[in-house]
Amino acid sequence: MDKKVIILSIAFAAIACIQHLITKGNINRETFTIAILSSIILAFYFTWFIPKLNLRKRDAYFLTCITLFVVASLNNFIEAYFFTDVFNTTFTLVAAIIVSLLTTLIQTALAIYILKPEGNITLINDIREHVKTNDHYVLRIIAASLVYFPVYLTFGLIISPFVIPIYTNPQNGLSVPSFSLMFPLELVRGAIYAIVLAAVFASLKKQKNLNFKVAATLLFIPGAFIPLLSSLTQANAFSQVAPYHMFEILGDSIVYGYIISRIFHKV
Repeated sequence: MDKKVIILSIAFAAIACIQHLITKGNINRETFTIAILSSIILAFYFTWFIPKLNLRKRDAYFLTCITLFVVASLNNFIEAYFFTDVFNTTFTLVAAIIVSLLTTLIQTALAIYILKPEGNITLINDIREHVKTNDHYVLRIIAASLVYFPVYLTFGLIISPFVIPIYTNPQNGLSVPSFSLMFPLELVRGAIYAIVLAAVFASLKKQKNLNFKVAATLLFIPGAFIPLLSSLTQANAFSQVAPYHMFEILGDSIVYGYIISRIFHKV
């Protein structure tokens, strides 16, 4: 295993354990094991993703931090607020967002310091160039936002026979929002993904199919697999549906990642 991966894995595991101790008050063997496994996966992902950015260090830090926070935390928290009782008050939601943001700031700082990206272009210049090479940019953002919902709905329907009985049991603290709420909610989440991924695409080096690879892996690994892996240790009903959601979001990530990579091309 690469030395940088080992260092990042140890650092991320320490951060995860400290965060859990602060928020939960204790840590058991299962949680500790999952924290180590998640940290190793995230370290491997960082060592693959960050060198793909054609940005100077400061800009790479800013983009990676925002991307990781939005994909791994914010968009998941928004959905959890409406689908579960994890955030039973607005205060708990805000507190979770703040803790996650601070954790992301530290993780990204360590990753940038250890991996030392070698790009020399600013994020603003990359985005300007990306806008120039992709006509009707705003329409592309809108299209990428709209297409997320049918992809999300399709894979949600595929796993629904397995998860609906758990979601509809009132004792489990889970719920399925009405379509009138789900539709605008997922449009907002789709727009957030579209904006963040467009900025990431603008900053990538020119490699064949890199947009698709980055989009799919970003949405699945830090965006779903690691958070859902952590939820398996929780003594609640969500741990029962987490494995199904892993397969669901793997499908979401591959299909939506491919579609959005075709909507935004880089010349």
